[in-house]
Amino acid sequence: MENRVGDKTPGAADIQKQVKIVEDLAASLGKYCVTLLPSERQTLSRGRLGIEGYLSRMADVAERFSFNVPGSSPDGLRNDIRTYQELAPLQTALEKALQLVQDTRAVARSEATEAGLLYYSLAQSAAARSPELELAVRDMREFMAHGPRRKKDPTPTPNPTP
Repeated sequence: MENRVGDKTPGAADIQKQVKIVEDLAASLGKYCVTLLPSERQTLSRGRLGIEGYLSRMADVAERFSFNVPGSSPDGLRNDIRTYQELAPLQTALEKALQLVQDTRAVARSEATEAGLLYYSLAQSAAARSPELELAVRDMREFMAHGPRRKKDPTPTPNPTP
């Protein structure tokens, strides 16, 4: 069994420093980014992929022909497109960092589960010969006995014959 992540993880103080950096970044982003409710996300307009260039041209057309749309302006349209495009590299970098953390946590949990269950198996088999060991594994045995189980397939009920 290989330990791919646990032995390489920095200490709690280093991780806390990284958390602080991310919190500071989130506070900085909060000055110009927004947070949407799930219901707000569902009501957003979703243009076709690649529409941004055409929207920029529509801002030029609106300006040239003096179109007026309440609550919007050609410059506002251009600013929205610029914001969308300029935040893309930041989103990519954040997604990459998040994926690293999620994958590392998943591997760490998997490795811990595998090793812990192997130790538990050894302790279970020896517990009958050692009251001290029996006491040490009792809570784990109770946890394993009452944890979630895979659902059984329902037993089919026969159709009544008329």
